[in-house]
Amino acid sequence: MLSIVLVLGDGFRMDRQVLFVGCVSGVMFITSMLTWTWALTVSNVATALMAFRLSMLIPIVIGGVLWDEEAVSGPQWVGIAMALCALLLMSMSGRGGTHRISRARQALIAFAVFMAQGAVQLCNRWVRPAGLDDRHLEVLVTVTATAAVIGAIAVLLVRRRPGRERCVSLPALRMGAGIGLFNGVALVIMLVALSRFDGAQYFPINGCAVVIMDCLFAHFLWKERLSALAVAGAAMGGGSMFLVL
Repeated sequence: MLSIVLVLGDGFRMDRQVLFVGCVSGVMFITSMLTWTWALTVSNVATALMAFRLSMLIPIVIGGVLWDEEAVSGPQWVGIAMALCALLLMSMSGRGGTHRISRARQALIAFAVFMAQGAVQLCNRWVRPAGLDDRHLEVLVTVTATAAVIGAIAVLLVRRRPGRERCVSLPALRMGAGIGLFNGVALVIMLVALSRFDGAQYFPINGCAVVIMDCLFAHFLWKERLSALAVAGAAMGGGSMFLVL
């Protein structure tokens, strides 16, 4: 639908730069999604979440080296360190899952999640240095189209167990559509935010804000009790936001 609106509109412009950035980002996005869902089925949730959240180090460090962003100040480094500690505390307070796998395999899975998600965030950061701040929607169309094609191919290649229904259920379609719509809106907001803030500011704030909101919703909406680690992590994460700005 977004593609039709853009094509019919007057401002639609597609060139090599948009296609290159969008296609690479789309490949990284679907790779990260497949890695993430696989990790949740074979690994402990807490470990996978910790790797997912700590992946913000990749765009902060590599992005600063590649694109010569403004030097990170002393208070910002303190804020980044506090954010990492906060994410660790809140991750350790989550459910560990029931999987029993070796530490070596657990570490490899965590590393795969860390690298895949970090690559996605680095690609999101790439839009601004590529000079595409005014082309967010074109980039979004390219990213989603690339991810959709690769995802469809992956589904077709997955071997199904004998007796399993091959048709997709309506609830699965609804959930997938909802997740896709949310991710599309979130990606646009992320690109706009990254066009105005450096990676060292955006990623720690985003990481801590998401986890804090997760804890608050779990406590007040689903009536889950927050552990002392979660409360300490949320407080530290809130303090880190003020330092990185």
